[in-house]
Amino acid sequence: METKRLDFTLYGNVQGILLRDFVKNKAKELDLVGYIENKSNGTVHIIAEGEVKMLDILIDRIRSRTSNDQKIEDSIISFGTASGEFDEFKKK
Repeated sequence: METKRLDFTLYGNVQGILLRDFVKNKAKELDLVGYIENKSNGTVHIIAEGEVKMLDILIDRIRSRTSNDQKIEDSIISFGTASGEFDEFKKK
């Protein structure tokens, strides 16, 4: 089992639409740890650690989530070494 760290930033109409709750619930279902937070520049930032397969599923679920209130215009994704600093997935 390979464990990695996902750094995922979402751009667009991504705040105020319950995206943090959605991601937090999906991350917990997938046994991922880390956090999601709204940034002052209007983006949403996600740090998640866990199995690479589960991180890929999380990315797919976020990208496939659509509604009239939500529009992800762009995203930046990078993977790195898991730090092991988290014990759960939190919403900041």
